[in-house]
Amino acid sequence: LPPKNWYTASPISFDIEAINTGNIHVIPMMSVAFFTNGTYPSANIELNADQRKILAGDYALFSFDTPSFTWKDIGRIDVVVHATYGITQKSIAAQWSFWYIPWWFGIILGDLLLIIILTSFSVYQKRRILL
Repeated sequence: LPPKNWYTASPISFDIEAINTGNIHVIPMMSVAFFTNGTYPSANIELNADQRKILAGDYALFSFDTPSFTWKDIGRIDVVVHATYGITQKSIAAQWSFWYIPWWFGIILGDLLLIIILTSFSVYQKRRILL
């Protein structure tokens, strides 16, 4: 799971821990898909291309960075990790979500909210004086 639920800058670094609870070594092949504002993945990342083995009872840590997000990607981003392993190519998957809201977008929203509040207060004061 991601360490936070929202981020203000990209690319974002993540770590995936793969644990081998079996009694033989495995070579997991993983792909990470990012879904932003739609049903089609906006980016895919392949992990363990060098085919690192995970020994029985051991674990491996796979680190990766997300692609650089643009203003079009503001909002919720879904991440799906799909891994296959073993001779029979068994499959497992994990999914999580986070929010990408750039710092400059927060400033723009805060400014707009402040303008709305000040305008409403000004209109209220003028109506109160006229009555």
